[in-house]
Amino acid sequence: MKNEPEDYSIDDLKRDKTEPWDGIRNYQVRNMIRDDMSVNDQAFFYHSNCDVPGIYGIMTINSNAYPDYTAFNKKAKYYDPKSNKEKPTWLMVDVKYKRKLKKPITLTELKSHKKLSTMRVVQRGNRLSITEVSKTEWEYILKLEKNNKWTLCHKKIENFFKLFYKNKTEISKNVISYVHIVDNVKNNWEKIKKLVLKR
Repeated sequence: MKNEPEDYSIDDLKRDKTEPWDGIRNYQVRNMIRDDMSVNDQAFFYHSNCDVPGIYGIMTINSNAYPDYTAFNKKAKYYDPKSNKEKPTWLMVDVKYKRKLKKPITLTELKSHKKLSTMRVVQRGNRLSITEVSKTEWEYILKLEKNNKWTLCHKKIENFFKLFYKNKTEISKNVISYVHIVDNVKNNWEKIKKLVLKR
């Protein structure tokens, strides 16, 4: 389930515990919410339209589908004048925070695994905000979290910056910037990894 972190992130859900997943204005996704989702189903929280898109956490479906009241609110971002309370067009569910991933599984990493090549989220041109994940794909992604190839490198990077910075906020900003570079410069990854792991 995708959302832009600037709008609402996994950290926001962690703070709020539960939240209505509103704003769906696509019929295919609406039907998925109505027909396929059940209470206690699990979902990945995916950050989209950001510097490092990918899976950042896990949440559970906490309600059955019910009318998306934001469609009736003229001041709401996703107001739909064609939807009415008597016969609502759009639906939503409540989601409940479960946990953050130990390390995000980025879109770049998802695309690098052949076993995930049929996932809708990695398909070119996919713009659906919610896509199905098979049991096999779900379990494979959780294994990636445990064996995430970035984990050791992240620790080395953090230790590297700690040599030069004492302020935690400054460390965090620099580590994040460095990780973004590593994640995007695929051609130079082996060289970067060797340099980092030597530290």
